[in-house]
Amino acid sequence: MTVTPTWEPMLRPVHPRKCASRHDGKPIPFDQRRLHVIGSVLAGFSGVGLFLLFPAVLYTAFVIGLQRGLVWIEYVALICMLGGMAGTGIELARDTTIPAWVLWGILAADGMAAVLLVQSIRSRLT
Repeated sequence: MTVTPTWEPMLRPVHPRKCASRHDGKPIPFDQRRLHVIGSVLAGFSGVGLFLLFPAVLYTAFVIGLQRGLVWIEYVALICMLGGMAGTGIELARDTTIPAWVLWGILAADGMAAVLLVQSIRSRLT
């Protein structure tokens, strides 16, 4: 008997406690959105600093979607977290107006969020 995979579980809302935005019913203790805004302010709202505001808004949308139990947001958020880590690594390698400690914080927060997203996705698939 063959089982064909279906997209239905991914599109169906799940209980908010089963999403990566929550850990034992409590919000995730780190928040990369704040780090992006802090980096933008400390960079003096320069070109790179203003670019940091886009991920802050995007991650806010992810948090809202995850709190509502939208499973597909986890997949999109994971891709964006990995892309954010790559972009932050590039910013660390070059001379930028954003303080290095903010970039390291963003890199760590994106990494931790990616790990939680992978754990949440894997727990639903098994």
